[in-house]
Amino acid sequence: MRERREDPDYRAKLASLARERYKDPEVRKKRLESRKRWELKYPEKRRAYVRANRLCLNGKQITIRKRLFAGVCELCGNEIKKRPKWHHWDDEHPEKGMWICDRCHWLADAVEYDPEFEKMNKYKKLKETL
Repeated sequence: MRERREDPDYRAKLASLARERYKDPEVRKKRLESRKRWELKYPEKRRAYVRANRLCLNGKQITIRKRLFAGVCELCGNEIKKRPKWHHWDDEHPEKGMWICDRCHWLADAVEYDPEFEKMNKYKKLKETL
């Protein structure tokens, strides 16, 4: 059974059937009512979902469609147990980004904002003198 659920063709078939069912107004109404009941029952999960799809740019909150988080840092490959960071490099397209850990996020920001790596070179020189 599990293998069938992971089969891409089977998943595509199920998605197609669900889209067809959703065209029926009664099904849409029931689905909306069900979602509202869920939101009332689990407000903390709803807040977490909304927070995961929001991004603050220049003091404004915008909603974006991020890729699903796979549980690992996309740069170093280490498992992220606490809070993954969504690193994006283009404010015009914040949906283009990657899920990375704190350490890699620090590194990515250092590369973005200090392309000459002046701070890194300064650190290396200071380390040699100590």
